[in-house]
Amino acid sequence: MIKVLGINGSPRKDGNTNLMIQTVLESARKEGAETNIIHLVDYPISYCLGCYSKDKKLCNPEVFKGMLPKVYEELISSHAYVFGTPVYWFSISGLMKNFIDLLTALENIEKILENKIASCVISMEEDGAINAASQILIPLNFMGILIPPFAITYAQGNLFLNEDKELILELENIGKNLVKFARILNENKKINT
Repeated sequence: MIKVLGINGSPRKDGNTNLMIQTVLESARKEGAETNIIHLVDYPISYCLGCYSKDKKLCNPEVFKGMLPKVYEELISSHAYVFGTPVYWFSISGLMKNFIDLLTALENIEKILENKIASCVISMEEDGAINAASQILIPLNFMGILIPPFAITYAQGNLFLNEDKELILELENIGKNLVKFARILNENKKINT
């Protein structure tokens, strides 16, 4: 069964970012996927110590696994991710930035996240959504994570709360695409093994 993981980078677990992620996950469930969500605020997300710059061998999966064992297991067992963040000063939240920096330990030596699928949803009140999306998806793509079509959407919180039908459709399409592309990759792995 395909598993889709929501990663909420907002310090507010009941905010607009979570509503957007939950809409994507509900759509993925309708496509037959198992889903889960992690709220980064629930974990001791520290800043990256820059081990890679000191000695590449120090930057390895065991570092991440030791700091965040439950998050590590969720990342490894999932086929696809929806990253969500609010916009803070035209950028991603500090929680999300630190988390993405820590993911370096999973791609440096073994490329553990390679061939996973990712999308992102951004909640905002002003500008900065595309910049925030690029700060998530570009590093993920460098880690070998694949980005399907229509993988990004963003909205002002008040629009989402007023049930913007176009936005809801975009969020539902993200959920469908994550599952569809994860299935394609899994079938291809079976054929090539």
